[in-house]
Amino acid sequence: MKEDHIEKYLVSEYNYSIYNDLLKNGFFEPSQFFNLLYSNIDFVYATRDKPLTCLNQVKSTIEKFDEKSCKFFYEAILGSLYREADESLHVFIKVMHDDYKKRFGESYSPIVNYFISYNYFLDRKLEFPNKEWSDFIVSKKRKPASSLTGVPVNKNNITAEEEPVPPEKNKEFTTKRQVIAIHYLNKHIRINKTQEASNLARFIEFLTGKNYGNIYKILLNPLEYNSPAQHKKDLNYVKSIYESLQQYEIIKLIDNDLRDIG
Repeated sequence: MKEDHIEKYLVSEYNYSIYNDLLKNGFFEPSQFFNLLYSNIDFVYATRDKPLTCLNQVKSTIEKFDEKSCKFFYEAILGSLYREADESLHVFIKVMHDDYKKRFGESYSPIVNYFISYNYFLDRKLEFPNKEWSDFIVSKKRKPASSLTGVPVNKNNITAEEEPVPPEKNKEFTTKRQVIAIHYLNKHIRINKTQEASNLARFIEFLTGKNYGNIYKILLNPLEYNSPAQHKKDLNYVKSIYESLQQYEIIKLIDNDLRDIG
């Protein structure tokens, strides 16, 4: 994702904090920095199954940076990715954090707290990255939740009377179907004038509240399928939504793709 105007990046408090730090410290020109940041983030999402390849991409970006700029860039990527709360990124986040510690001789505490809050290592009985992480996490787990700044309270400590009841989700409203629906809308009226898939993915994330990484991956090829029967079911469901809106041009597009399935 590459933007010409810095305002298009300032869509979250975290990005605002990065922007203010850039103005304060003068490491980078802000637009240039955010373009580099999001081109790397997009690469990570597209290549998440190859964490070392992703790390090498980041390293190639920062190879000419001074140490302070390198550290700032690492923290910006780590900070952006863990806020996505996407478990498919956990391996890369761990690999990148290990490299961060090797480079700068310290842990990046928000990442440690992130894994505590998700109980990532404990729940899955995976090996800790190293003994220091193991000791740190175990010591944190022994403390009351109120002492863990920024870490959600363990739901096991909430009584039945206190625990909120989450709203029931409609299982028919899958991420795949929502992305397909916007894909056809975009095909019909070109809501994404930039032609950058990442921009449309962010728009869908805004509308649906679903995970950006999953949206982006589907959006790269929304009509790709493993099961013809399931794909037909998805297309027909999306078609029924557009039928209720009497969007006949979009219905024609869907019918054409249904015929191609056979």
